[in-house]
Amino acid sequence: MLMSCGEQEIEDQNPNNETPITPIDKSDYPYIESLDSTKKENLKANWIWIDKATSNSYVAFRKKFTLSEEPTNALATIACEGKYYLWLNEKLAIYDGGVKGGSTFYDSYYQDIDITKYLKKGENTLVILAHYIGRSGNSSVDKCKAGILFELHSGKDTVISDGSFKAMRLKEYRNRGLLGGDYPEYPQSSMLAEWNVYYDANYATEGYQNINFDDSSWDNASVVAKFKEAPFNDLYNAMIPPFYFDETYTFLSSEYINKPLTEDTVFTIKLPENMQFSPYFELTSEKSGARFTYYTNTYTSQGISSFKDDYIAKEGKQVYESYPWRSGDELIIEAQKGITFNKIGFRESRYASNVTGQFEVDNEEINSLWNKCVNTLLICMRDSYMDCPERERSPYIGDSANQISETFYSLDKNSNELTKKTILNALGWTSKNNEIPLRSPSVVLNECPAQTLNFLVSTYEYLMYTGDVDTLKLFYPLAINYLKLWSLNNDGTLVYRSGTFPWTDWGNGSDDEVIQYEFYYYALTKVKEISDILGITSDETFFSERIEKLKNGFGKYKKDNGYRSKESLDDRANAMAVVSGLATKEDYPIILNVLKNVKQASPYMEKFVLEALCQMGNYDEAIKRMLDRYGPMIDDPCSTLWELRDKEAGTQNHGRSGGPLVALSKYFGGITPTKIGYEEYEIKLNDYFSSMNTKVDTPHGFISLTSKKDNESFVFDLNTIKKNGTLLIPVNLGNNITITGDDYEKVENNNGYYAFRIKGEKYNIKIN
Repeated sequence: MLMSCGEQEIEDQNPNNETPITPIDKSDYPYIESLDSTKKENLKANWIWIDKATSNSYVAFRKKFTLSEEPTNALATIACEGKYYLWLNEKLAIYDGGVKGGSTFYDSYYQDIDITKYLKKGENTLVILAHYIGRSGNSSVDKCKAGILFELHSGKDTVISDGSFKAMRLKEYRNRGLLGGDYPEYPQSSMLAEWNVYYDANYATEGYQNINFDDSSWDNASVVAKFKEAPFNDLYNAMIPPFYFDETYTFLSSEYINKPLTEDTVFTIKLPENMQFSPYFELTSEKSGARFTYYTNTYTSQGISSFKDDYIAKEGKQVYESYPWRSGDELIIEAQKGITFNKIGFRESRYASNVTGQFEVDNEEINSLWNKCVNTLLICMRDSYMDCPERERSPYIGDSANQISETFYSLDKNSNELTKKTILNALGWTSKNNEIPLRSPSVVLNECPAQTLNFLVSTYEYLMYTGDVDTLKLFYPLAINYLKLWSLNNDGTLVYRSGTFPWTDWGNGSDDEVIQYEFYYYALTKVKEISDILGITSDETFFSERIEKLKNGFGKYKKDNGYRSKESLDDRANAMAVVSGLATKEDYPIILNVLKNVKQASPYMEKFVLEALCQMGNYDEAIKRMLDRYGPMIDDPCSTLWELRDKEAGTQNHGRSGGPLVALSKYFGGITPTKIGYEEYEIKLNDYFSSMNTKVDTPHGFISLTSKKDNESFVFDLNTIKKNGTLLIPVNLGNNITITGDDYEKVENNNGYYAFRIKGEKYNIKIN
């Protein structure tokens, strides 16, 4: 049982009986010092609030200030214990600002945000609506004190948050303290920190965002802490950009628009897709006190509830936007009679990364699946990578690992900032025991070895696809120390570690002992590659000895019908034998037989099954299994992928479920870096589909490949970057190869491919 520091108790924030974290000496966290380069120094601003801070309360701040010259580079440093919305000169500039949690248990996040376009020479008006959440969850830890910090630099002018800001608690946002026994006790997931919204328009402070609003009756804000003072302490860069938001509303159609309700009515409105959004209403009420409740079709999952919000109308016409974001593809409204909805709409907001990758082939089921993977990725990104946007919003490290892999083939480079935040976050939240936590920031810390080892692999992939050496230099000491937590048996095999959260995958028959062995070996080899790239030699003996012993010891699990530690065969264990590099090509036939006949993996581990099939060259079986395992999700009208095979058994979107995206883009699309940051790259042509369009966003620009097959020839058009590339053409496509383009040469390759070195930008390849 955890306690809130605000108005009320928080019940059962610990559904899995996990041990809550407790404040301990900061010196027990040795990796925090490595984050010093991301720490903010020398701010003059203060943390401000009103005199009393209560959980789930909203406070508005106003400040008029004068700029002496036309702004050209106005940068605001902003931090908030909770969330905020910011207007400048009546223009909404930041939506759902602030980043939940902190870079460490003790410290807070800040963002530097360019607000130049919203400012002008002369008088300006700043308005902030801040929401103090005031309770902890699976993605944040309450600091037991509300506050917001703001510092603006524009030319010679500076504006800082202090006692000159005007402040007012907006009592239209009703919480338990204001409503008492009338507060609706809807079931809500104890894993969430965020609250339902209960808004009463009869208390509304109309027009407080306007320039000419009279705030003379408001109190001056209270300084609740100086910069660097407890409980907010040091400020570390959150890395991520401000969230994208629609500046205008999208309006929805319904038979109930402009239809006065003559009786209590429940109705549903379809949204364009499963998305992150905030509802918007224009309505007329015959009387004060009429109420409507709104939520989405993702309100419950596995019997766990998310958000259900209420609006209490005043008499007459009114407009209302519910700011905290929700998710789903259907908006459900329960309205009392006497209400007329004149307009119902929404504002989309999301992590600020756009879809710049592409994978399109002559198979509409595959195209649909790839797009659903991308939609699932986007709806599970916000303050952090999260497992799902409704039931938990938890930053599980294993979900992050799969999502990180997907970003490289689908999203623009802004997505790399969220990955960087995730990697550095592990440093701030890992104590001297070197056990990387399952979730951070979080109210509870656990170690899940299988997920964390998967994450270590994703940091190697991040280095290869982005070239971000600096971040991996910071992370490497933690990665190697985590790997050293494992010991070996006398025969050189790995001693299984359960951690404090011994989870490997949903579903039956998971061969956890073998899978952990494989994940460990996979992570070990990839962290060794990181050390080689970084030029670190201090751990060479550890790597060489352990890799050799584990490679030799893995034969313990090899049986006539596949790899296993028990009687039954597991597709996940056999797939990971391939992906980790422990299996040899001689093993492929028996592993293929397992993957064709055993289908136990959840969507999380299915990623590795598909990768294994592609790495073994069994593209037909990869597509066959993909369409079989994801067929119901492809056919479902929902635009995202489910958590489990049964839609009703879990969420209808889950961050770790998009593995087919990687299999399709990486192996069928065939574009991969071979040196960090695409300084060198490889394009491996594939003839499975008769036509294909694929595109990848690299640090040096786009690489795109189109292909078209007819009865006599195969034609590829390739646009590349000015880096050294290797073009691999399977010999089975034919030996009559015509290449048109600048700067290429044929080189030797004995692995079933014709190889060409390419350095130009455009090529046409024709194969007869």
